[in-house]
Amino acid sequence: VETVEPTCETDGNIEYYYAEETDEYFLDAYGDKKIAKADTVLPAHGHDWESSVTTQPTVDREGVRTYVCKHDPTHTYTEPIPRLKPGQENSGISFRLGSFGPKFKDIDETLTKEDFAFTVVDLSENGEYTFAVVGNDRYEVGAVIVTVKDGTVKVELKLEPGFVLTKDSFFTLFADIDSVKSLEAADLKNFAFGEEYSIANDLGGDTDVLLFLVARATYTGDIGALKPFDASSAENVKLVEEMMAHIGK
Repeated sequence: VETVEPTCETDGNIEYYYAEETDEYFLDAYGDKKIAKADTVLPAHGHDWESSVTTQPTVDREGVRTYVCKHDPTHTYTEPIPRLKPGQENSGISFRLGSFGPKFKDIDETLTKEDFAFTVVDLSENGEYTFAVVGNDRYEVGAVIVTVKDGTVKVELKLEPGFVLTKDSFFTLFADIDSVKSLEAADLKNFAFGEEYSIANDLGGDTDVLLFLVARATYTGDIGALKPFDASSAENVKLVEEMMAHIGK
């Protein structure tokens, strides 16, 4: 049997030999190298999508983002980009920012009905840790960088060009999930981005913490230039599962 290359959606196979009389599979014509049927399969490699904005959104109409598979350009699909609200074309678009991770409502529905997420951070060792920042639960708009150094912690936001962080933005750190009683900004301990805090004095010595952003930004750039965030990717699903396991959920 000749080699058949796999496609995005269909398995292929290696070159092999099949003995119909005995229903056996071999790598060689002499029947010296027996293999299982499963060993002949070359798995479908799946899609590798690349996106671009093919129609810009306006106040009057939705935009369109088109995805094309790098392996096979005949494989495409589209998704709508929401219309701009009146005034957004001139004044910018408001984004709620969040670090990627599990959602509070998936753990305790009484806390919030919003898609507020948190990130589990280990402050026990010196280092710099980077996590994705998601805007409006839809776009990857930057990164949150947590720097631990000699008993201190600093949290910084690095946003994509065109974003301006609002002055009332801050972050908070929860000791554990059971300590989360409210997600209202007025009820939370306020930590400023870019400032160093003592883990012993300001955090009470807690090193296994939940990072929660209370942050908004205005975006004046091209909405089509922003990268959609895929929370369902294998990598991100695994990250959420690891964080949930870490907090015992």
